[in-house]
Amino acid sequence: MKRSNVSADIETTVELDGLTYDVYVAAEGKGYYDPGCCSGPVENCYPPEGEMEVLSVKAEISVESQLEHRAVTDPAEIKRVLDALGEDAVEEALWASYRNRQDDYEEDWRE
Repeated sequence: MKRSNVSADIETTVELDGLTYDVYVAAEGKGYYDPGCCSGPVENCYPPEGEMEVLSVKAEISVESQLEHRAVTDPAEIKRVLDALGEDAVEEALWASYRNRQDDYEEDWRE
């Protein structure tokens, strides 16, 4: 099964410990999806399957409050903010990019 390279950007805010963090994440991954086959002879049927491998994640995080505006550089603080964002957020963004890419490919193929 051929895997496709995908990239995704996430721009959001995270509220944590009374502070608002501006978060930008650039991610790259490689994935595939096979919708399976559920019609025809039983011996030709199989369930859907897919996999997304996250290859890289680069994050830029800044915090803004009444007292400060600064880039976040402390690794422990970066980890806390990314944990608050949720570990599935990057993979979900890559899947959305993958689906959009497949939709674009199908439209190009039909034309």
